[in-house]
Amino acid sequence: MAGQLAAGRTRGGRRVEMFRTALADERRLFGDKACEQLVRELSVATGTDAMIALLDVAGADREIARATIAHMVDALVSGSLGKTKSVDR
Repeated sequence: MAGQLAAGRTRGGRRVEMFRTALADERRLFGDKACEQLVRELSVATGTDAMIALLDVAGADREIARATIAHMVDALVSGSLGKTKSVDR
């Protein structure tokens, strides 16, 4: 089928690797499972697909779309940090 990827390959690998690299120092704090969950969440919340949904579906302008994505990223990271703090206590 057109657009189908070979087994084990994914689109958007640059984004995933970028987030893994950015979170490398925090992996110890989050743990592997939680870190990979955050990478998946950030991958969904950012990029062209998120902008298209905000611009074309939600009717946001570019400034509001960028601010919305920034807010989602902040919420995801803050939420993940909050989970690690509650586990450490």
